[in-house]
Amino acid sequence: MTSALHRAAIAERMTAFLRRRAKPRHLQADEQAAAAELEALVRRCASHAPTDPEALAEWWPRFERRLEDIGNGRHWPTPKEVSQAAATTPQPAATDMQRGTPEVGSWAWRLDVKARRIAAGLDYCETDVWGPIAVELLRSGRVTKEQIDRARRTFVASWIRAWGEEEATRRASVLAAKHSAAERLHDQRRPRPVGTRFDVSDIVKTVPRVMAKASSQLRTAHDAGA
Repeated sequence: MTSALHRAAIAERMTAFLRRRAKPRHLQADEQAAAAELEALVRRCASHAPTDPEALAEWWPRFERRLEDIGNGRHWPTPKEVSQAAATTPQPAATDMQRGTPEVGSWAWRLDVKARRIAAGLDYCETDVWGPIAVELLRSGRVTKEQIDRARRTFVASWIRAWGEEEATRRASVLAAKHSAAERLHDQRRPRPVGTRFDVSDIVKTVPRVMAKASSQLRTAHDAGA
């Protein structure tokens, strides 16, 4: 989809969304200002929304729900609220048709293999879920944030069993910092493609809960064997 068609598709959906909500008071008597506000909302949304028509159709209902959660639900959202909702709305995973069929052995082919293994819960490396490879998998839409989070929790649980909670926390924090640096480097090297903004602090926040559950399981197993 070209940029113009993409913006038009977003504008049509955004207009329908806004019709169900009250226009801000300062825009009610100023159609020119209202049109400029709509353009600002469309521009903010288009910077994050998928460009593929089918992906956009799948993504939009998720975006609307996220926007409703962020805003007050009765009035037009602000450009900042639209940006926040669009940036945090999960992207549909890219299909083979959208990406094309990569040559066997190519980097794209290897990324596809890694993504399938992560999605299926098969063996994968730490570098597949933290760092530059993980950033590429997420930015390209090959994996979702939920899949990466699940894979990371698996690693954290195994570290707790092997080294204890303190070392598992330290290792997870180090890898989270490396992943954040990889995101910044990726965005400096190329324009940020349409994709979900990924906050690596999310996985760090889940570590204490994962640790508590794993520790409980370890204590239960130890008591049973005693």
